[in-house]
Amino acid sequence: MNNLVKNNLTTQKVIEIRNFKKQQNENVKSVLCFWVLIFGVLFIGKITNESNVSAKTISNIDAHKVITKATKEMKSDETKVVTNKKGIEPVHISEKGIRFIKEAEKFSPQGYWDVNGVTLGWGHKINSDDPEWLKSKKVGDWISKSEADKLFQKDIDEFINPALVRITDELSANKVYISQDIVDGIASLIYNCGESGFKSTRFYALLKEGKINEAISCVPETKVSCEGHKERRKNEQALMMGNYEI
Repeated sequence: MNNLVKNNLTTQKVIEIRNFKKQQNENVKSVLCFWVLIFGVLFIGKITNESNVSAKTISNIDAHKVITKATKEMKSDETKVVTNKKGIEPVHISEKGIRFIKEAEKFSPQGYWDVNGVTLGWGHKINSDDPEWLKSKKVGDWISKSEADKLFQKDIDEFINPALVRITDELSANKVYISQDIVDGIASLIYNCGESGFKSTRFYALLKEGKINEAISCVPETKVSCEGHKERRKNEQALMMGNYEI
């Protein structure tokens, strides 16, 4: 009887110990689950924040690109308008305009007769202001390309650019401002028919009135006195419209 009681007590003790350990294990699992849940929430929050930061960063980068592009386009548009207001450099022919005139004139190493005068090099007509060595040239006489280049640059510096400054000053006084392409087209017209000849044209009259598109439309009929002028005027019109590549 005593042994049976002892055995029963022992069995009950074992059961209580097992139940206690089981309860401990469940408590540990609950604690672990709790901390796993906490860490999971924190981790997801971190990823979300990083994603938002990345998205904001990308958005900021894209916005910066858009602003930069827009700024460049604005600056590009600003440079298309050439003015001669106070504080702005005088308006001169560009390198593109110089290439255009040379392409239109074509280099001639020998003098030839062209409308009341001997012409040679890059379309330079010999005049009374030229040095003696040049005034002595006659039809058939030669000029080197280096001499012709120097003579051409002299014409640009002393004849074309000063004329352009005077013309753009007159236009500016009328609040008319033109692009560099139009300046280059005007330079070609002046080189071909002189400053006074240019100022007598309907093209210039319309330009002074601010009717720029109408002025450009009449370029093909401006100062045309030979077949060669027809092609040149069409090209000058294309140049003024920004449609001529050299």
